[in-house]
Amino acid sequence: MPQSTFPALTSPKKVATLDCDRQLTRARFTADGALLVAGGYDASVRRWRVEGDKLVELAPMRGHHGWVDALAVPAAAQSKHVYTADSWGALIAWPIHDEQPIPVWKVDEAHDGWVRGVAVSPDGRTLATCGRDRTIRFWSANDGKPGRVIKDQPNDLYAIAFAPDGKTVVTGDERGRVVQWSVESGKQVRTFDASILYKYDRIQDVGGLRVVTFDAAGQRLFVAGSQPTRGATMQGTPTVLVFHVATSKLEHTMTHGEPKDGHVVDLHLLSDAPGSQGESVMAVTTGVPGNGRFYTHRVGDEKPLHETKVLNCRALAAHPDGKTFVVAATNSGSNGNGRRVDKDGNYIGNYSPLVLFRTPEASRPTT
Repeated sequence: MPQSTFPALTSPKKVATLDCDRQLTRARFTADGALLVAGGYDASVRRWRVEGDKLVELAPMRGHHGWVDALAVPAAAQSKHVYTADSWGALIAWPIHDEQPIPVWKVDEAHDGWVRGVAVSPDGRTLATCGRDRTIRFWSANDGKPGRVIKDQPNDLYAIAFAPDGKTVVTGDERGRVVQWSVESGKQVRTFDASILYKYDRIQDVGGLRVVTFDAAGQRLFVAGSQPTRGATMQGTPTVLVFHVATSKLEHTMTHGEPKDGHVVDLHLLSDAPGSQGESVMAVTTGVPGNGRFYTHRVGDEKPLHETKVLNCRALAAHPDGKTFVVAATNSGSNGNGRRVDKDGNYIGNYSPLVLFRTPEASRPTT
């Protein structure tokens, strides 16, 4: 494809920054656009009300005991719930608009350990989860009752997504094994080879896969993460793979930056015209400290349409209006080894600035 020009995508402007006092892991807008919701390393789920270019924080939701690293919001604007999961294996449904939310239901041991992915079916009735116990589980979104279980996968599972028709889910694992599963039968439908997102190095399994998602028509599958170049202090090049679903054929490999830039940790698909099928990737990356990008890259183009440096991104939330985006980043001078202290000798933990961007006109988010 020739290089394209999208006014709405080439010039997103930073309009505000809010310093959240904790490190965040995942962020999404509710389908009605009223709230921004984010999980964090402090076992809480944070909420902000959207007021123009401001984010007004509401009471947090507490009930987890580990990192809240998985979060899913139903697609229906009238939905009243969000779903979160943590590194201890708990899965919780929250009444998101309540003033002081109390869990609608909670499963304390949804998985044996870290839940890395949770997804909501298009009709809002079913949840799918996956994690480091190498198991895929289905749940009733209404009451948390367990459904089908797909066990004994060969590797830790990192990401999960429903197809737009709700009949299948796709999972991606540590070694880049991507599988499409039938929701009804639990049987494997097809596989996709994303093994370039894995490397065995320095006696380490270095897994780069972080995201799987379909386009709006279910014809393309986007798999994102990193092509690792080495273990130890992990380095790798941010990468998005685009597969044709029906044939499992890899159509495009989109790389961005250098090995120090690390992973694509979150993305959304955009279309430049009504009816088009997610032709652009809007993504955020994180790498070695001090690196990170917020960028848009049209499928098939050699260069991105835009990029903005945002330090060590954690998540990207796209507002339903199609022109508002929030990047959860990491504070400058971040440090994780305990050497950064204040004048009184107290350890200064990392936190996540929320950077609000707006585009001149709607950019039609498709997922």
